[in-house]
Amino acid sequence: MENPYNFIDFETITSAIPFSKGMRPYETVAFQFSHHTVDADGKVTHEAEYINTTPGPFPILTFCEHSNPP
Repeated sequence: MENPYNFIDFETITSAIPFSKGMRPYETVAFQFSHHTVDADGKVTHEAEYINTTPGPFPILTFCEHSNPP
């Protein structure tokens, strides 16, 4: 494998109360991620992050929009 190495950390919730219509209790929903890289010298760089703090909208939709750079 070649540098840089990429690491992505996802945070999810399994809520007993569904976030929106059509969801089931305890369905896994991603709401946060962070992206880091490690170069050949071992330097760690924080590349991107996202956390959904807006109540109401289904969090996975905005999560996906932010995890796909233009």
